[in-house]
Amino acid sequence: MLTSLVIFISTFVYWSIFFKKYEEDQYPLIIVDGKKAPRLSPLSFHINKSDTDCMSCHVNNQIISINDKNFHSMEMPHEFRDNCMSCHILKI
Repeated sequence: MLTSLVIFISTFVYWSIFFKKYEEDQYPLIIVDGKKAPRLSPLSFHINKSDTDCMSCHVNNQIISINDKNFHSMEMPHEFRDNCMSCHILKI
Protein backbone atom coordinates (compact mmCIF):
# COMPACT_ATOMS: atom_id res chain seq x y z
CA MET A 1 0.00 0.00 0.00
CA LEU A 2 2.71 2.47 1.00
CA THR A 3 4.82 1.52 -2.01
CA SER A 4 1.90 2.17 -4.37
CA LEU A 5 1.32 5.57 -2.80
CA VAL A 6 4.97 6.53 -3.18
CA ILE A 7 4.98 5.40 -6.82
CA PHE A 8 1.77 7.32 -7.52
CA ILE A 9 3.06 10.53 -5.92
CA SER A 10 6.41 10.23 -7.71
CA THR A 11 4.69 9.73 -11.04
CA PHE A 12 2.39 12.68 -10.41
CA VAL A 13 5.30 14.97 -9.49
CA TYR A 14 7.29 13.84 -12.53
CA TRP A 15 4.45 14.56 -14.97
CA SER A 16 3.69 17.90 -13.30
CA ILE A 17 7.29 19.00 -13.75
CA PHE A 18 7.38 17.64 -17.31
CA PHE A 19 4.26 19.52 -18.44
CA LYS A 20 5.33 22.74 -16.72
CA LYS A 21 8.68 22.56 -18.52
CA TYR A 22 6.91 21.80 -21.82
CA GLU A 23 4.67 24.86 -21.42
CA GLU A 24 7.65 27.08 -20.60
CA ASP A 25 9.44 25.82 -23.72
CA GLN A 26 6.39 26.58 -25.86
CA TYR A 27 5.59 29.95 -24.26
CA PRO A 28 8.71 31.29 -22.52
CA LEU A 29 8.48 34.25 -20.20
CA ILE A 30 10.69 37.16 -21.20
CA ILE A 31 12.82 38.60 -18.40
CA VAL A 32 13.63 42.31 -18.57
CA ASP A 33 15.57 44.07 -15.81
CA GLY A 34 15.34 40.90 -13.71
CA LYS A 35 11.52 40.79 -13.85
CA LYS A 36 9.23 38.47 -15.80
CA ALA A 37 6.90 40.16 -18.26
CA PRO A 38 3.34 39.12 -17.37
CA ARG A 39 1.39 37.14 -19.92
CA LEU A 40 -1.64 38.68 -21.56
CA SER A 41 -5.03 37.20 -20.79
CA PRO A 42 -6.72 35.86 -23.94
CA LEU A 43 -9.43 38.50 -23.97
CA SER A 44 -10.59 40.12 -27.18
CA PHE A 45 -8.82 43.41 -26.50
CA HIS A 46 -5.39 41.73 -26.25
CA ILE A 47 -5.57 39.96 -29.60
CA ASN A 48 -4.16 41.73 -32.68
CA LYS A 49 -3.69 45.10 -31.00
CA SER A 50 -1.15 47.79 -31.76
CA ASP A 51 1.17 49.44 -29.28
CA THR A 52 -1.02 52.56 -29.22
CA ASP A 53 -4.01 50.40 -28.24
CA CYS A 54 -1.96 48.95 -25.38
CA MET A 55 -0.96 52.40 -24.24
CA SER A 56 -4.52 53.74 -24.33
CA CYS A 57 -5.55 51.28 -21.58
CA HIS A 58 -2.37 50.68 -19.59
CA VAL A 59 -1.14 54.24 -19.10
CA ASN A 60 -4.04 55.28 -16.88
CA ASN A 61 -5.48 52.07 -15.37
CA GLN A 62 -8.82 51.94 -17.21
CA ILE A 63 -11.87 49.80 -16.53
CA ILE A 64 -13.14 47.89 -19.56
CA SER A 65 -16.55 46.17 -19.69
CA ILE A 66 -17.17 43.11 -21.84
CA ASN A 67 -20.39 41.09 -21.54
CA ASP A 68 -21.30 42.85 -18.27
CA LYS A 69 -17.93 41.93 -16.75
CA ASN A 70 -15.46 44.61 -15.67
CA PHE A 71 -11.74 44.26 -16.27
CA HIS A 72 -9.15 46.57 -14.69
CA SER A 73 -6.06 47.22 -16.76
CA MET A 74 -2.79 47.18 -14.88
CA GLU A 75 -0.78 50.37 -14.94
CA MET A 76 2.39 49.95 -16.97
CA PRO A 77 5.33 49.82 -14.50
CA HIS A 78 7.99 50.76 -17.07
CA GLU A 79 8.66 53.31 -19.78
CA PHE A 80 7.15 52.79 -23.21
CA ARG A 81 8.94 50.27 -25.40
CA ASP A 82 8.09 49.51 -29.02
CA ASN A 83 6.39 46.19 -29.80
CA CYS A 84 4.63 45.22 -26.55
CA MET A 85 3.99 41.70 -27.86
CA SER A 86 7.72 40.99 -28.10
CA CYS A 87 7.82 40.62 -24.30
CA HIS A 88 4.19 40.07 -23.33
CA ILE A 89 3.00 36.74 -24.69
CA LEU A 90 -0.65 35.76 -24.95
CA LYS A 91 -1.74 33.07 -22.46
CA ILE A 92 -2.98 29.79 -23.85
